Amino acid sequence: MIDPTERLKLRIERERSARKEAERLLEEKSLELFQLNKSLLDINDELESRVEQRTQQLLLANESLRTENDRRAKTEEELRSSKTKAEAANLAKTQFLANMSHEIRTPLNGIIGFSDLLIENFKNPIESPEVSQQWLNTIHSAGNHLLSLINHILDLSKIEAGCLELEKKSFNPEKTIQEVLSVFTLQAKSKGVQLEVFIDASVEQAIVSDAVRMRQILFNLLSNALKFTNQGKVTLKAGLILEEEPTLKISVQDNGIGIPQEKLEKIFDPFTQADASTTRKYGGTGLGLTISRQFARLMGGDLIAESEIGKGSTFHLSIKAPLCTKSQTEKKARANTKDIEIQKGLNVLIVDDVEMNRTLMKAILKKISANCSTCENGKEAVAYVEKNQPDLILMDNQMPVMGGLEATSKIRELGLETPIITLTAGAMEEDRDISLEHGSTDFLTKPINSEKLFQAIQRILST
Repeated sequence: MIDPTERLKLRIERERSARKEAERLLEEKSLELFQLNKSLLDINDELESRVEQRTQQLLLANESLRTENDRRAKTEEELRSSKTKAEAANLAKTQFLANMSHEIRTPLNGIIGFSDLLIENFKNPIESPEVSQQWLNTIHSAGNHLLSLINHILDLSKIEAGCLELEKKSFNPEKTIQEVLSVFTLQAKSKGVQLEVFIDASVEQAIVSDAVRMRQILFNLLSNALKFTNQGKVTLKAGLILEEEPTLKISVQDNGIGIPQEKLEKIFDPFTQADASTTRKYGGTGLGLTISRQFARLMGGDLIAESEIGKGSTFHLSIKAPLCTKSQTEKKARANTKDIEIQKGLNVLIVDDVEMNRTLMKAILKKISANCSTCENGKEAVAYVEKNQPDLILMDNQMPVMGGLEATSKIRELGLETPIITLTAGAMEEDRDISLEHGSTDFLTKPINSEKLFQAIQRILST
C-alpha cells in the first residue's frame, strides 16, 4: 500500500508535468497563432497594396477614358464645325461663281453684242458715226469693268497673302475726292439723286499716303451709295483731324434701303452681300467692301458702317494722313513739270505669240511714228537682236518655243543693254520681280494702257 505522502507527491508531479505540457502546447499554439496572424497581416497588407494599385490603375484608366472621351467629343465638334465651315465655304464659292459668271457675262454681252453691230455697220453702214461712237464707248466701258473685276480679285488675293504694298506719295486729298466725285455726277443726276459734298478746308493740305487705294475705297463707297439709293441724296463729308498723328476722316451717307444690324459686319466678308436678293437685284461680287476695309486698315485706319433699314447707311473711313513736308511738295512739283517728248521713228521690236497683241501694239506705237518689227517667240527675238539693233524691245513672258524670261536673259548675256519692257498678263508682284531679275528694264501688265506705256518709254529713254 502506497504511502499517502508518496501518492500526493506523484499526484503533484503528474499535475506539474501536465501543466508543463499544457504550457508547451499553449506556447506552440500561441506561436502558431502569432505566425498565422502575421501571415494574415502580410496577406492583408498585400491585398490592400494590390487594391490600392488596382484602384490607381482604374482611376488612371478612368481619367484616360474621360480624356479620350473629351478628345473625341472635341474632335467630333471640330469635325462638325469644319463640315459646317466647308459647307458654308462651298456655298459661298458657288454663290461667288454664280455672281462672277453674271458679272463677267454682263459686260461680255455688251462687248460681243456691240462689236457684232459695229462689224455689220462697217460692212453695211446704217447707223450714224455718233451711234457707232456710243457703241465703242460702251465696249470700252465694259472692258474697263472686266478689268476692274479682275483687279478686285487680284487685290484680295494679294491682301490675303500679305503681299500688297502701299505706295506712299504726297497728294492733295481734296483734289482726289473731287476727281472721284466727278465720275458719279452724271449717274447721280440721271437717277435724280442729290450728291452733297462737304469738304473741310483742312483737307486741301497735301498728305503722304496711297492715293490710288484711297480713290479705290471712295469709288466703292460712292458706287454702293448710288446703287442702293433710288431717291433722296448721297452725302460725302471729309475732314483732316490734326492731332499727333493726323487722320483723314471721310463719311459717305445715303438714304437708301439700309442694312440689318445683324449683317453690318457680314457685308465686309469676301463674296458676301447683306442678302442674296441684293445680289440678284443690284449685282456686284461682294468684294468691294472687303477690299476697301483691308485697304483702310493697311493705311493705318479703318472702315466701319452704321445703318437702319429703310433709312439708309453711313460708311466712316479713316486713314493715317502724315502731312506732306515742303521738300516732298517741291520734289513732286519738279516731277510734274518734267515732260519729255518721245523721239519719232523709234525702232521697236514687239515679241508676242498672239497676233492680236502684236497688231494692237503696232497700232498704239503708230501714234509716236515708231518703226515696228515683230517676233512670235523668244528664240526669234534673240536671233533678231544678234543681227539688228532695236531702240526698244516690248517682250511678252509666256510664249512657245522660248519664253520672254529666257529670251531676256539671253539678250543680256549677249552684252546688249537695249531697254526691254515686259508686257505680260501676269499681274502679281512676283511676276514683276522675276522679270526684273532676268534683265527687264520695266514691267507693265496687260491690258496695256497706251498712256502708261508712253510714260514708261519716256522714263526709260530719259535715263
